[in-house]
Amino acid sequence: MFATHNNDRESCVSNPPPRRRLGLGATALLIAAFPAQALAAVNPGFETGDLTGWSQFLTDNGSIGTPTVTTFDTDGNGSASYAAHMHVGKADYYGAGGSQGGGLSQQVVLDAGTLTISVDVAVYSDDYNTDAGWFMILFDGGYVDSHDFYYISAGQTERHTLSGSVTGVTAGTHEIAIRVTREYMQSPDGPEIYLDDLSHNLEASDCVDYDGDGYGVPGTPTCWGGPEEDCDDYDPTVFPGATEQTCDGVDNDCDGALYPDEVDADGDGYAPCEGDCDPADPAVNPGEVEVACDDLDNDCDGAQHGDDIDGDGDGFDECAGDCDDSDATLHPGAFEFPCDGLDNDCEGVQHRDHDDDDGDRIDD
Repeated sequence: MFATHNNDRESCVSNPPPRRRLGLGATALLIAAFPAQALAAVNPGFETGDLTGWSQFLTDNGSIGTPTVTTFDTDGNGSASYAAHMHVGKADYYGAGGSQGGGLSQQVVLDAGTLTISVDVAVYSDDYNTDAGWFMILFDGGYVDSHDFYYISAGQTERHTLSGSVTGVTAGTHEIAIRVTREYMQSPDGPEIYLDDLSHNLEASDCVDYDGDGYGVPGTPTCWGGPEEDCDDYDPTVFPGATEQTCDGVDNDCDGALYPDEVDADGDGYAPCEGDCDPADPAVNPGEVEVACDDLDNDCDGAQHGDDIDGDGDGFDECAGDCDDSDATLHPGAFEFPCDGLDNDCEGVQHRDHDDDDGDRIDD
């Protein structure tokens, strides 16, 4: 989603001082992922004489006093009309710094398309003030347009129309907010803030993008992500060009293929993500019985059959003919020692000196 905005400014003084800015996440978000019947803003010009349809919000250390609706010539056309009125600033001098305040917001239900938003804002001050307010339009918490009045002279009224566009709006419920902040304490004697005539216009799109990831079903060039078709339009993490994730069983990038470790290439019922330690051998998988003397970890438990293991480190396991795998001196090819009572070379016979040739029960 991308915003374009009007950068025109009414300059009150030359070379205004830099401001410390807040992040844009000062309003709560309510975004629906699925389409609903489009509903316009309620009471956008405060024509009911009150704040019906609007919600108040504050920044971390902000205050907007007690907002009311009064009459004021917010747009400068010479005719006063209903407008929201408030005093804005910090709630606590020792609290969070930077520009603080709050504003008004409301939920609107929109179709998919490109949204244009505008609102008239004004500030009046009886006295000279070095911070007349920083005004901003937010859409779903994101920046659309802003204007900073900076200094204001005594008895002066400053006016501006905030206006900007948001592309790639998805069908569903969204939030439009008007935020005003100042770097000084909120006070009934501070600048008078006025808001009026919220307007929003949607240029509908034929892109049907239920999950808001920029790709629709069917794919169409009017979707802001691109014309490719979304293979799961109810999951915003799945779309053409997404990063393929390991072992989630999902075709994340919609290329028609799963991550290789999610595929059972040898047809044994197990993929590498399910513990298959040799995806090219159907006789090796977590469901197999461990087989002796095949040098394979048949059941993928990280160990071969006991007979396949060289327990004494002499280079021979039992499958290779080691007749005592707990004694490294006994193995095929070892030197046969006389008179030690052992079959050193595992040939099945001891040294000939162990033979009792004369039958007297004493060997040589």
